[in-house]
Order: sequence, then structure tokens, then C-alpha cells
Amino acid sequence: NKKIIFPIVLLIIGAVISFCLTKVFGPRFAFLSVGVILGCIMFFNVFFVIIPNGKNITSSSLNKEEFNLNLSISAKTRSVHNNIITFLVLFVMLSGHASFIWISQYNWMILLLLAIILGFIRHFFNLKAKEKN
Repeated sequence: NKKIIFPIVLLIIGAVISFCLTKVFGPRFAFLSVGVILGCIMFFNVFFVIIPNGKNITSSSLNKEEFNLNLSISAKTRSVHNNIITFLVLFVMLSGHASFIWISQYNWMILLLLAIILGFIRHFFNLKAKEKN
């Protein structure tokens, strides 16, 4: 199932990138670099998928044309991706003030574990919000 395999593959890629960055650079810089990578992913999702697809849908609606439903699905998928990694990005960007996390020799594993935990927390909040609607 793509909904399971895709996040696992991304987690493995993220773990490899985190491991390599902590071995090449200092741990504090490596953590911030991971945050920059995640922030760039979020930025590109918004400016190259979500906004253009929204404009196409709006334009189709204003011109009373049928819009491509795949544009909406693609924008929603990217929006969910951004939503899930929000807590991790915030944490990583603030981690420079929490040396007890990145100073460890297992810092990349801590980051990996935090990615999993914070992703599940965000997913839990999303499910709770969905129940209210």
C-alpha cells in the first residue's frame, strides 16, 4: 500500500541524510540543515503544487469550466504532507537551544525517533479534528 510504503521510504531517506550530515558537519549545524531541507520541501509543496493547483481550480470555477479533480487531490496530498512535518520542522529549528538533544553521539537516531513521534502526534491531532467535523 502506497500510504505505508511512501512514508517509510521517506523516513529511511531522511535517516540517511541525517546520519551523513551529522558525520560531515557538527551536530548543531546538521540538525539545522535537516530543518532547512524540510522547510524547503514545505516551501516547494506550497509554491509549485498547492498554489498553482488552487489557481487552476479557481480559474476553472470562474470560467464555469469543469476542473481536473486530480489537481485538488494533489494539492490536498501536499498540504497533508506539510501538515504532518510541521511539528518536526518547528522542533528542529528550535533544537539549537536544546543541546542535550543534538550533542549525543546518537543524535541522528534521536532525530529519527522524534520524526516518528511528532508525525504520529500530528496525525493524531488531524484525526481528532476530523472527528469533530
